[in-house]
Amino acid sequence: MFSSLMFLLLISSSINTLGIQLSPPTSIPKSFSLPMYRKDQLAKKDMASFHHTATSDEETSYRTSLYDLGSEYVVYLSVGDPPQSNAFLVDTGSELLWMQCEPCRQCFNQTDSLLIFDPFDSLSYKEINCNSAQCHHHKSFIKGCNDSKCRYEYNYADKSYSHGKIITEMLTFSLDGDPVENIVMGCGNDNAGVYSGVYNGILGLGPGSYSLINQMRVTNFSFCLPGPNFFKSTTLDMFYTGPDKKTTIIAPLFRNPFTTYHYVGFKGISLNNEMVPIPSFNWDPNYNHGVIIDSGTVMTRIPRNAYNIFLKAFLDFTTDDMIPTEPPKDHVDLTCFSTWPEKYSVPEIKFHFTSTSSLTLTTMQVFTFDTIENRIGEETKLLVCLGFVPMDIGFTILGSKQLQGTRQTFDMVNSKLKLTPNECY
Repeated sequence: MFSSLMFLLLISSSINTLGIQLSPPTSIPKSFSLPMYRKDQLAKKDMASFHHTATSDEETSYRTSLYDLGSEYVVYLSVGDPPQSNAFLVDTGSELLWMQCEPCRQCFNQTDSLLIFDPFDSLSYKEINCNSAQCHHHKSFIKGCNDSKCRYEYNYADKSYSHGKIITEMLTFSLDGDPVENIVMGCGNDNAGVYSGVYNGILGLGPGSYSLINQMRVTNFSFCLPGPNFFKSTTLDMFYTGPDKKTTIIAPLFRNPFTTYHYVGFKGISLNNEMVPIPSFNWDPNYNHGVIIDSGTVMTRIPRNAYNIFLKAFLDFTTDDMIPTEPPKDHVDLTCFSTWPEKYSVPEIKFHFTSTSSLTLTTMQVFTFDTIENRIGEETKLLVCLGFVPMDIGFTILGSKQLQGTRQTFDMVNSKLKLTPNECY
């Protein structure tokens, strides 16, 4: 639901390939409020107190491996002194870096290899006072003070949340890298919801003031989300300008009133080089519309009116071998088909950007696949579900599935996004 005062996105569920299940929430706070976020401009002077400015020598050390853990993209960063390893979900749709912390009043389960961060074991741990310039009371997720300490409550649309203290800590990207001191982050003592447990925190890479890229004054950052056929880790690189190849697509980035998100210049979707007749106002970056790049959301989500136009055009191009089929019970918003391997044909889908560039999607970027149980002797069928879903607000979110295998480079100085297909390394 959207109004002039409240922005609430139900984009927290996401879909895995080869087995459809819920993923952790993307990161749009339930308490998102326009009047509060307009005050971001007032915080610029305060932010200077905890910005880290990297030298040219330092810029080479801020790289870490990025892993695909079931369509959840995770990096491992060390926090504290001595360093404690933490796994973070990479999320370009949020601004806060937070992790689970002891003492845990309520914490979600983690895999056995992950430990909850213990502040008592870190010499560099510092809690932020309520009257500090680092405690931004104009932010909707900053929720007052407890014992004079700054506290946050990050609430998600699916009722997942992280609540805790705002702290500063030392952050290290790799074993041989230089630590970054005094990074402001959340230390969550009360965390619950739809979290998978393969990570113990969220790495917010949006353009908001609390974001790690803002604190480090990152000029460029780059990463590639590996697809299902990529069997090794890729990298997340700070200060990396990314490759410049003939296949590289450049699109403009916009700072919208919702400063937590990266908005991209977008002008439509084509099927077999025919533009789908979706009204252009759906793509215009303003209070009510626009296109967001969000690695924390798997499926691309489109306003329902635009989705209906897209789906009708898509169905006109499908063959008789694509038989409409009921979606899984937990995902009624999916459009699914039963078909036979190698016996179906679908249109070529392209994303078109306002820079006149376009990105051609592969079949694996368009669909999720699963096998359908069949009787002995029958030919195996596939359950094929379209990787686009409708939602009932005016914004479009380009999800991670449609950008798998494409290196994304965010040029924060020149407000440009570079997309380079087949460039995971």
